Amino acid sequence: MNVTALTPLVLPYLIRYLPEVMKTGKFVDEKAFEKVIEKMTDEVRNSVEPWIGKLMRQIEDHPDALRAAQLVAESPGNATYQTRLEAALEGVLAADQALAVEIKRIFDETTGAGGNYVTADRSGMAIDGSAKDSIIITIGVTQLELTPYQLSLCLYPFVAPSAILPSGCADGGPEILPDLVMAMTVYIGGEVEFLTHLALTQRLSTEYSRQVAIENLRKLPPPQLCLAQDADGRADSDILILQSQDPFGASRISYLKDLVTWASGGKPARHGVLVAVPTWRLVMLHVLSGPGVLKALKDMRLATSLAMAEAPERARLSPDVYFVAPDGRTQNVTQQSSSDHLVIETRGLIAEFLFGPQGLLKDLK
Repeated sequence: MNVTALTPLVLPYLIRYLPEVMKTGKFVDEKAFEKVIEKMTDEVRNSVEPWIGKLMRQIEDHPDALRAAQLVAESPGNATYQTRLEAALEGVLAADQALAVEIKRIFDETTGAGGNYVTADRSGMAIDGSAKDSIIITIGVTQLELTPYQLSLCLYPFVAPSAILPSGCADGGPEILPDLVMAMTVYIGGEVEFLTHLALTQRLSTEYSRQVAIENLRKLPPPQLCLAQDADGRADSDILILQSQDPFGASRISYLKDLVTWASGGKPARHGVLVAVPTWRLVMLHVLSGPGVLKALKDMRLATSLAMAEAPERARLSPDVYFVAPDGRTQNVTQQSSSDHLVIETRGLIAEFLFGPQGLLKDLK
């Protein structure tokens, strides 16, 4: 049989479970594998248990596939490793046609092959009103049929300006920062495909899809963390720069409080934080702690402009810097004037935390 369409259906399960079965250094650790099976729901167990162990043992017999699987287990969010595993997996299934046929039969039985499906294109999900469960999306040139559970395995949040998202994808999405909303995507083999709100909510509840998408994102390898400090060595002007290998770097602000705690080493953010997300893979943070905030604010805005100028147009998000108060209120604190000059906003919400009775700069004249 032709395994080209089967491989992308199997891949999300391997990406999800490989890190757990390889924790002890072995490729297939029997005890770890048993625990993975135990934690599956009945629906998933019926779909996966009959073949996943067999497939993993076949992978062990193919050196290229084994190495690709080991790399994915170490860095499950790395798109290059995912693509490498997908190619190797196609070879494994092509070499064991009996196993490929068995997996296809199980997928057909558990997803109701021949039922009503939906179609999609690269601009987002288009929906056929008769479809209730399975969904068909396009990844590159391959169409994939996913059950709701399979969809949840590869669901990730994507934070971006609503104006640049495909039609229908910003609908119902929460605003994370001013005009930056959280949409939903499918991420398989390094490809990001946007989902319309309508297509997603007919299969998964809004609350559940957001929860599982953020959980999936948290499981990706953490960003590379760098510290940019003022030339005078002022710690209160530190800028934290988070660079991600995966395309969801900026989307990590969907759990901003935990992200700031991790990046700052637990530094208290009693006066709020500055946030910038110039590109898909980049986040800049500054925890307000002293007068150095004014320099950090200006430097962050200049850095975002530079990062956007250097990034491909599709990967650009926002040139602005945002203030997030401890209670979650937000404000855009930079903008370009009509004469194209940079304007730093120190009025409004941020003024409460700079110049208010308990403000950082209340004693400055």
